[in-house]
Amino acid sequence: MILRYLKRHKSYLLSFFFPVIAMLLIFVFRGIFPFGNETFLRTDMYHQYAPFSSEFNYKLQHAGSLLYTWDVGLGINFTALYAYYLASPLNWFMILCPKGLILEFMTYSIVLKIGLCGVSMCYYLRHHFHMRGVGCVFFAVAYAMSGYVSAYSWNLMWLDCIILFPLIMLGLERLMQGKSGMLYVISLGLSILSN
Repeated sequence: MILRYLKRHKSYLLSFFFPVIAMLLIFVFRGIFPFGNETFLRTDMYHQYAPFSSEFNYKLQHAGSLLYTWDVGLGINFTALYAYYLASPLNWFMILCPKGLILEFMTYSIVLKIGLCGVSMCYYLRHHFHMRGVGCVFFAVAYAMSGYVSAYSWNLMWLDCIILFPLIMLGLERLMQGKSGMLYVISLGLSILSN
């Protein structure tokens, strides 16, 4: 039963694991934690996203208010900060993360999101072009490892929209064909809510 499931979903699994393994190999060669002492933090990820994520983690673990915080600057409307930087559904898993591992959580959430980019594009290719096998995996991995994703992966809040874009397109196509608009509504809604 498991082998049949794996065979049936092989292209999704490969579309996820090829980009993830590629990212992990990059981490090995660059010496990024746990393969070295380096971190994936760059520019705004270091100065803004990490402190905001740390504050979000604290609020989740201590049942703090998501409306306002005194711990960022001289006090800030946390709702606006959450809406732009932290609204990714994957960020809610931060509640399981110890405070000392926030940077690692952020780094590996990027890896996970890049893998999910591959899966969502594979889903689109299978349902729009009826692609199977190597071609589907190749183009899904190309999407997940695209120049945009490579250049802006440190803006981890934008990766959710890259994950959802193929699903939004497929949902819109189905809607225009007179089919159910549920995929479009859900994927577009998630995209708007996550950033």
